[in-house]
Amino acid sequence: MPPEDARKLRGKIANQINRTYGKVYHEVDLTKLDTALEDAYLLANKDKLIEKSKLEGADSAEGVEGGIPSVPSSPGKGERVLTSEEATVAEKLNLTGEQYLEGKKT
Repeated sequence: MPPEDARKLRGKIANQINRTYGKVYHEVDLTKLDTALEDAYLLANKDKLIEKSKLEGADSAEGVEGGIPSVPSSPGKGERVLTSEEATVAEKLNLTGEQYLEGKKT
């Protein structure tokens, strides 16, 4: 990673920890620091992670030939359902399924 990008990422993570805990990272309780850093990283990079998930989904869909797309019968009209991978990403980002899907639209 280029030094400038690394510096920006560290700043985003530090800001996210400050917003979440109201402290700078070196003041966070050591028993919570690993979780704090992981959560802050995910939140700081959520846009990149969502984009990466989209690209991975598109790549995996390219390998499928001749398939007929299925329409889930349980959701309401026009409603979309998260895949298991999308649900995992949404959970890691502390987002609801609705919030994750809304983010994918943009």
